[in-house]
Amino acid sequence: MNYTECIEWLYSQLPMYQNIGRAALKKDLTNISRLCDGLGQPHKKTTFIHVAGTNGKGSVSHILSSIYQAAGFKTGLYTSPHYLDFRERIRVDDQMISEENVVGFIEEHKELILDVSPSFFEITVAMAFDYFAKQQVDLAIIETGLGGRLDSTNIIHPMLSIITRIGLDHMDMLGPDLSSIAGEKAGIIKRNTPVLIGIDQDETKEIFKQVAQEKHAELYYASHLNKMQGEQPHIVFGRGHNLESIQGTYFLNNKKYSFESDLVGDYQKENIQTAFHAFSRLPLSYRPAPEAIGKGLSAVVRSTGYMGRMHVMQRKPLIVLDAGHNADGIQALLDSLPNTGGRMHVLFGASADKDIQRILSLFPSDTRFSWSQAKVVRAMDAKLLKATASNLGYTGKAYTSAEEGYNTVKTMLSSEDIMLVCGSVFLVAEVLASAT
Repeated sequence: MNYTECIEWLYSQLPMYQNIGRAALKKDLTNISRLCDGLGQPHKKTTFIHVAGTNGKGSVSHILSSIYQAAGFKTGLYTSPHYLDFRERIRVDDQMISEENVVGFIEEHKELILDVSPSFFEITVAMAFDYFAKQQVDLAIIETGLGGRLDSTNIIHPMLSIITRIGLDHMDMLGPDLSSIAGEKAGIIKRNTPVLIGIDQDETKEIFKQVAQEKHAELYYASHLNKMQGEQPHIVFGRGHNLESIQGTYFLNNKKYSFESDLVGDYQKENIQTAFHAFSRLPLSYRPAPEAIGKGLSAVVRSTGYMGRMHVMQRKPLIVLDAGHNADGIQALLDSLPNTGGRMHVLFGASADKDIQRILSLFPSDTRFSWSQAKVVRAMDAKLLKATASNLGYTGKAYTSAEEGYNTVKTMLSSEDIMLVCGSVFLVAEVLASAT
């Protein structure tokens, strides 16, 4: 097989969540365990940091990877889903896994794959563990897929578990409320292993406290640690909406360091804060030099291929792509936008299981909507989305092609307007692909 044939084989042979939803998810860790046993247990040959959460887990993973690269660590990074290329999911330092390595893995282990019959996600996780072990990385940052407790990544025993902000998403699989969802995310907490929670949320803190006590895991909150200040490590951010960078100052060892991150969007301040306080929870040998933190923050996009979040396509008029796809993610996006004095135009798409009413109600009342759909089975049909939104009082034209919708809405903009593409990771991915 060549690379294209290999990826097509994976897509056609293995059940994918983006196509069939919960039917692609396994009810236990049997498959990933069998795969890793067949590969010689590569997940036991690498040092890990494990990151879960509803919103922010991908950003925190990329931030950590960039900082560790700046500190001279050979760093593995596993994230999902991908936007333009399957290989985005598996990186060592600033390089995606090669096409040759992907093909070689599938060809060498095809018999094992057919025997286990894993999901698409399970095989990508196993491939990542195998690749990181063979590359002998110093450290690998692993982002969970969906949930935590039964997520395929959860066979690792990391030196630190991180859980970012919890929100209402995937309730049909993770539970109907924040405490239920937190319980699933808390499944990554390991015995005698510290866990860092990004932010204190009333609905989730008792869940995390209970699980941490049961596992004898030291529990910390980045939001609490940052309030200590004084001589304690802490970070302070500049104010105002700035779609060029995030600026601030961090304090370590009684010294002050300024930084300017290439990430944009106010919601990234919480993610930077979480990543920053992870270091003090780790062994001394895994604490980056203070200067490396600033260097890493300045190059998250460049060193990790970060994309799809507050992705500025154009500045006047302002066009932003953001993969936020639940109410918390959309609200964070809206809170990060400047006031240009113009009207907001939104090209919106969503998976069929999303709470459309709750999400659409967050936008300004004069928002001009257009509806579209990604080319994945789980995407809500654009015409159905239009009809559903109309019943809720929101009008707009439907486009079955993301590219057509994007190019058409662009022509409607005045210089002071804002255009957003949001609601679906896969919609954003298709617009990105059409624009490159």
